[in-house]
Amino acid sequence: MIGEEKLSVDAMLEVDGSTEIKVAKEALERVRNAHKFVREVIERRRGEARHVYGLQSRLGHEVGQGTIEAAQLLVHHATGMAPERDEVLGRRALVVLLQGLCCGHSVVSEQLVMRLVELCNSNSFGEFDKEGSVGSADIIQLAQLVKPLVTEGFAFAFPGEALACISSNAVSCARALDIVGQLRVLVDRVSVAFALLAEGIVANLSPLRQCDEAGVKRLRHYFEGSSLWHDSARIQDALSIRGFGELMCVAQEELQSFEAALEEKMSSHQGNPFVDVEADSIYSVAKFDTTRLLVKLQSLAQAFKAVILSLDQVAQKSYDRRVSGLSSGLQSSPEDEDGVYSRCVGYWCLAAARGFVARACCDVYPFSSMSESVEDYSSVFPTVVSQYLDAIPFAFQVAACASLVGSTAVVRRGARLGPNLARAMEVFEPHVACLSESKPLDLGAVVADMMDM
Repeated sequence: MIGEEKLSVDAMLEVDGSTEIKVAKEALERVRNAHKFVREVIERRRGEARHVYGLQSRLGHEVGQGTIEAAQLLVHHATGMAPERDEVLGRRALVVLLQGLCCGHSVVSEQLVMRLVELCNSNSFGEFDKEGSVGSADIIQLAQLVKPLVTEGFAFAFPGEALACISSNAVSCARALDIVGQLRVLVDRVSVAFALLAEGIVANLSPLRQCDEAGVKRLRHYFEGSSLWHDSARIQDALSIRGFGELMCVAQEELQSFEAALEEKMSSHQGNPFVDVEADSIYSVAKFDTTRLLVKLQSLAQAFKAVILSLDQVAQKSYDRRVSGLSSGLQSSPEDEDGVYSRCVGYWCLAAARGFVARACCDVYPFSSMSESVEDYSSVFPTVVSQYLDAIPFAFQVAACASLVGSTAVVRRGARLGPNLARAMEVFEPHVACLSESKPLDLGAVVADMMDM
């Protein structure tokens, strides 16, 4: 329900291509009051030198005469390179846009809000580019999304209404939701991979007992019923995993912090101008700034970087018989000192870890030509979101490789797993058989099967 309460990440992740969107009565009342106030202000200021952005600034301001100017505004900004139809992303973006418009600080009319709701519910919004935002509002993508308003000849009260439709970071926020959803899954898959590795190399799990219980909840889930959890044969050695639990705790804390900041941004007014009915004022100011989201996203990348690199390191150690006691390359025959075939999985794991770090943790700086000033980091946020979305598949590849290595080690050792981890390992058993029998191994299929767990 738009405008009834804050948009939660959980609720937004449930929005798909068929979710029906409604607007709360209280929200529509706020929209009507703000729009009425804007009309009154325009009449009062007619002929005055004072201008308000989007109402009397270049776009014209005659009430009832704004349809042509509004149409030109949308058409000229809808300049993407490769628009496509993504009903889930488009609908989520429109929900974020509508939530901002229904805060009661926008110039839009109730008629426009309801027409946007219809576009959303009927999936009749325009094709749009997923990338290409300038950061200070997703101007291009939103213009593409609402362009059908121009085609049908919607009667805008004044050009500021069209401007309000593109004055938001709604698309970038919707794409950031994908990051949250994927990282939530990644936490579980990394937990499976680490549990399999730990069981395979008989690691000392005592350090996990000292971690915050909520932070290692998934790890504890997969060690439930395992003899290794209750009685570790090792005290301290080269396979010590004392830091991994803490890394998982930090990563999930950073994820929760990013989610909170994203919810705040999705639930707030982002457009320009800012209408304040109670203060009897209209301010030429936008709330496009995404610096807070950007900093938290970069912190999130660093936290998961540590998790992924740590997981890769444990997997690589499992190949060294001097450390793990297993035959080199996890081959079935102890005489096989080479293990080239299965060690290729280790090379892939290392390459994937490097791929994740290179993309997720790449420094990006604001471009002064696209920014309000050199310190404006809003122009960076959409780029970092795109980079992170490109990086996450590499993290899943690391988890898949590590799971395959751990499963192989479990088979070699004949370890007895708890019921939860045993069920998870069933996904990897066919691929372990390929390794053992030197049959062709489809590494892509390993990732796909892991994702379907």
